Amino acid sequence: MADERVEPESPRRERPAKDAERRSDRKPLSREQLAARARRQLAEITGMEAANVTAMERMEEGGWKLTVELVELARVPRAADVLGVYEVRLNTAGKLQEYRRVRRYSRGDTGSGVDG
Repeated sequence: MADERVEPESPRRERPAKDAERRSDRKPLSREQLAARARRQLAEITGMEAANVTAMERMEEGGWKLTVELVELARVPRAADVLGVYEVRLNTAGKLQEYRRVRRYSRGDTGSGVDG
């Protein structure tokens, strides 16, 4: 007779339920954490330096909309830098869902800026 091995059954994990519990037990992200995540994720995607978060609002459908300035072209002096203003949407977990540039201007401009 051939030697047959029978592997013991591995215990089933109830991972989805436990993960759901963990998510519901998590504290919501603070505004500071959301701003930092928006800056970091946008900088990673675009390869540009995130300068400032200038606006943040909670969306009715869930998640957050933030306005982030990126340094699109660094110059000397810094007042000549070209900045892009980006609208960023994060889900409730702080993950980037979408972004788009809404304006472009020179840092030293005091007027309405350059649209782009």
